[in-house]
Amino acid sequence: MKQKETSMNNSLIYLFIRFMMRFGVFILMITPLTYLHSQDTSKAQEQSVQEQLEALRKEIAELKGNANRAIPNTPQQGTGQNIGGTTTQESLLGGERRSMKTPQDDLKGATIQDERINPDHESRLSLVERKEELIEEDLARRAATAPNISFNERGFVVRSADGNHALRLGGLLQMDDRQYVGQENDANNQFLIRRARPYASGTVWKYVDFRFVPDFGTVDAQNTRNTAIIVDAWININVQKEFQIQMGKFKPPGGLEMLQSAQNTMFIERGPLQQLQPNRQLGFMPNGLLFDDTLNWAVGVFASAPNNYTQTIDTANGYGVAARLFARPFVNDADELAGLGFGVAGAYANMDDYSPGSTAISNGLNTYASDPGVVFFNWNASTQRNGALFRIIPQAYYYYGPWGVMAEYIVQSQGLTFNSGNATQQRQIRDTSWARQLEVSYNITGEDNSFDSLVPAKNFDFFQTDDEDAVGLWQIAFRADQLQIDSDLFNQPNPSNTFAANSPNGNNARGFDSYTLGLNWYLNPNVRLYLNATYTTWYYASRFSSSSPNGTGVGVPAQGTSISNNELAIATRIGFFF
Repeated sequence: MKQKETSMNNSLIYLFIRFMMRFGVFILMITPLTYLHSQDTSKAQEQSVQEQLEALRKEIAELKGNANRAIPNTPQQGTGQNIGGTTTQESLLGGERRSMKTPQDDLKGATIQDERINPDHESRLSLVERKEELIEEDLARRAATAPNISFNERGFVVRSADGNHALRLGGLLQMDDRQYVGQENDANNQFLIRRARPYASGTVWKYVDFRFVPDFGTVDAQNTRNTAIIVDAWININVQKEFQIQMGKFKPPGGLEMLQSAQNTMFIERGPLQQLQPNRQLGFMPNGLLFDDTLNWAVGVFASAPNNYTQTIDTANGYGVAARLFARPFVNDADELAGLGFGVAGAYANMDDYSPGSTAISNGLNTYASDPGVVFFNWNASTQRNGALFRIIPQAYYYYGPWGVMAEYIVQSQGLTFNSGNATQQRQIRDTSWARQLEVSYNITGEDNSFDSLVPAKNFDFFQTDDEDAVGLWQIAFRADQLQIDSDLFNQPNPSNTFAANSPNGNNARGFDSYTLGLNWYLNPNVRLYLNATYTTWYYASRFSSSSPNGTGVGVPAQGTSISNNELAIATRIGFFF
């Protein structure tokens, strides 16, 4: 008995072990299958709308193939047969409402398993096609509202799907080092952040362009720290290119190099023409492009601002008119004259509202400096703008292949009053000053030259390529320029009451001749290195002195000052912009 129980127990244990082994094998088999199924489910859930659409298209193709094989000698459903005022395909979606016999009626005796007569087959095809249409409509709706976003050498750009709105974000950073030969100029040697400008520009509602640019690289009046200003803040109504309206703070129509973007100028600093025209003003300016973009016109009303100055607010010191015509008659022709442009700009203002202030800048005037930036002339604080101002700027450029030439001239005549508060010393003159410059550039690596941005044929890639032509764009440039201010600013009966500031040694020059040789390296469209060598010779004015009571003596600054000897400056810059 005991032996039977033992045998029964052993049999039960054996059965249990077999059961567990089989169950274990089942578990081992089903677990990875379950895992794979869950993975497939997860992947299916993660499928994009486009992948689902592709699967549906394949299913439609298979269903259509089956339908074609089922009844090859009969018209396909949905071809527009009129059955009771509707198509055969629509009747399948709405139930059996046939008013006439169809080829399928002859096959009703067949079994429902036969695919050729399955009444759900064509319905399924129709439903799948409709689902495809719905998905395509959903994709179209998404495409119609999804913005287009890009980031490249032109900055971070966002465009609305309907094309009515666009926003571009970018920046400009320029870091300079300036060294002058000679101990008298040691104080001018410096490293500086010349410009640090983030910007936002774009278009809203298709026809309203805008631009906003602050600058964190401006130095304060004490020349001790950087301060932030608004450089550009304007909108432009651009319904028709022939007639647009720009308003806000921007560059008035003036000289070529002044209008050229700071990232595109051939030299580290602009030439002397910037000394005789405002940099930016507050104003209102209609403008446009005529005759298939061959003629640009602009005329605007602007608040009065000193020369070489970025106006911040309207100081209620009068208003003026500035205008410009610039023609590119062959710009649409692919010939040797396509890069030719020429024009003229001018300005008029009547500034009778200035009154003496604590500094000359508050009187509508600014200092003069050499091309690299050494100040050589300061105004007497008792000098103020008073009377009409005229300015004219003929200008031209020509670009052909790797060569480029740009030339312009400016003459300015303005009324000045010396008003120290003493009626016996008050007097008025007309200051007529002028400047001119000629620039020649050549792209050594052969790229086409341009007034606008230059793009290397092959970007420099930091020695990571075997292409020996991947050197970026190399450019050499030369500029000759001259600035002369009116000698009447110096020749006055009393040397203590000249329009020029009365420094102890008469430390003012009347003007200069300057020659700059530049070498530029565009590593890519966004990074540029500059090297400039500038040689400047000074002109000194005739001044009254005890030895020359008739004012025929030459007022040469004392030895050891920054303008007592000819100036030689070496300047370098790293520029980054996008």
